[in-house]
Amino acid sequence: TIEGERGDEAFLILEGEAVVQLAGGDVVVGPGAVVGETATLDPFARRNATVVTTQRTLVLVYDVATFRGLASTDLRPLLVPVRTAA
Repeated sequence: TIEGERGDEAFLILEGEAVVQLAGGDVVVGPGAVVGETATLDPFARRNATVVTTQRTLVLVYDVATFRGLASTDLRPLLVPVRTAA
């Protein structure tokens, strides 16, 4: 993504990593991170950072309608408790 662009998609990183380039410094994100969500949720917002991958990266791409639908859905009933070994 490029800072200042419209947000037509959000991305869930499944494998690999990316660097989020912010004014305050770069942030490395990896599997489980979602990028591009702020501009995708707000039709008046623009991307607030540039994001580039640093290696081969597998992402799940959400279009605006799908991502907004997920964001407005209560997903708590779908969550499964995780137990840790004692």
